[in-house]
Amino acid sequence: MLTNATIEARGEPAGLEDFAGEYPAPRRPVQWRRAGAMIRKISKQGDDVLNTTYALVDAMGGMCEERLFQKFRNDPNGRRLLAARPDLSRVLDDHDSLAKLPEGSFGRAYVDLCRSRGINSAALVESQRGMSRDYAQLDPARQWFSDRLTVLHDLWHILTGYAAQPRGEAAIVAFSYAQGLNYRPMPIFLALSVTMRVARVRELWAAYRRGRRTASLILQNYEELLPLPLATVRARLNLPDGRITHGPRAGEGLLA
Repeated sequence: MLTNATIEARGEPAGLEDFAGEYPAPRRPVQWRRAGAMIRKISKQGDDVLNTTYALVDAMGGMCEERLFQKFRNDPNGRRLLAARPDLSRVLDDHDSLAKLPEGSFGRAYVDLCRSRGINSAALVESQRGMSRDYAQLDPARQWFSDRLTVLHDLWHILTGYAAQPRGEAAIVAFSYAQGLNYRPMPIFLALSVTMRVARVRELWAAYRRGRRTASLILQNYEELLPLPLATVRARLNLPDGRITHGPRAGEGLLA
């Protein structure tokens, strides 16, 4: 059992409750009917693609996020972040402050992506919360973790250098799968990417292998990494340098 006394004995920050005991893991069976309805909605190329995509992931995700949470809380870096619970989405939403960071920094590259593609981290979090089946019933730690996961995707575009357009999205999904984000829709998306000739198998395999070699990005303290030079961050995470090409604007449909 992970208690405050255990944490203090390890020299780690106190204030982290035993969430596994005080807050039981939520039951999240796959919602097949809901998933089918969301797939049909996406296939019609209708409005509200962002919410529909989040609803599909929630319906098919099962216990993946809970497994990620347990991995996170069992790691020393994860426990430190859980004890502090910094608001990453608010940091990322402050584009004016990020734009003042030095040229070539991680944070400047991120805000440039946001401004070129109309990305708003607060809106992403709000959408994910609204499409979650049980966000309001989750304990504070799991809510914080869910919010943090929601805003990591675009940060990973910057770190990996994979373009924020269909081919790059396929690559980052393969990379993310290797990093432990093994949501059920992801293999389906990768298979469709190959079938529809959006990406080649060798490209996806290379992205997967790169994800396996890279340090766990879920466990990183992004609040401390954003001011640093992007090359320094990549070296620290064992990520080879990459060229960022964001490509033309593609709208919300890009996510689906």
